[in-house]
Amino acid sequence: MAGDRALGRDALVGRFVGIVGSARPISTIVANGDSLSFSIPISGKDGNGDLTVHGRLHGTGLTGMMTFPDGRSFSWTAVRAPRLELYIENRCGGVDQTAACK
Repeated sequence: MAGDRALGRDALVGRFVGIVGSARPISTIVANGDSLSFSIPISGKDGNGDLTVHGRLHGTGLTGMMTFPDGRSFSWTAVRAPRLELYIENRCGGVDQTAACK
């Protein structure tokens, strides 16, 4: 999940990517203290209803429970992804992180 502050709104919004598929929009994320929750409408072969996610800060990551429309629930953990360095070609033909000639 990626969280964003919506421009002009006082709400958390985000995107959810499961095991397969594309990023699905999350219209509202409810945050309360160290907890968060959201639901995403699902329809298809795995049932109709909402995928519901509840999570809580745990150390430097998150832990929680995900409940599928068919009633199955699974626990999950999440950690921050490592920082990816951006390397781009600079004006001098070399590759660096600043894109400026030295």
